[in-house]
Amino acid sequence: MFLKLEEQLEMIQKGVGKIVNEGEVLPDNIPTMLIEIGKESVLDIIPSLITEGYIKSKSEFMRLMKQNGVSLNGEKLVEDNTDIILMNDEVLQIGKKQFIRFIK
Repeated sequence: MFLKLEEQLEMIQKGVGKIVNEGEVLPDNIPTMLIEIGKESVLDIIPSLITEGYIKSKSEFMRLMKQNGVSLNGEKLVEDNTDIILMNDEVLQIGKKQFIRFIK
């Protein structure tokens, strides 16, 4: 479930969101994805992101990453650090409104 800007603002006013970095708000009800914690990297989960409909293709993910549109726990991802091994409760942001939390 993704929230529109108006819904995010309403959540902030109600105190339902979490402020992450410099005014960025992380919604509390982020969709989760089950992965093998400590074994899968960002590149390993791209097929799952495509299957779940978060992105259309690997090339779209790479393009968004080059445009600084992908971050992990608030830090921008670049091609050099896509081999980062994902841990429990990390949050991937794709674009401005799509969030995915990884759990084991």
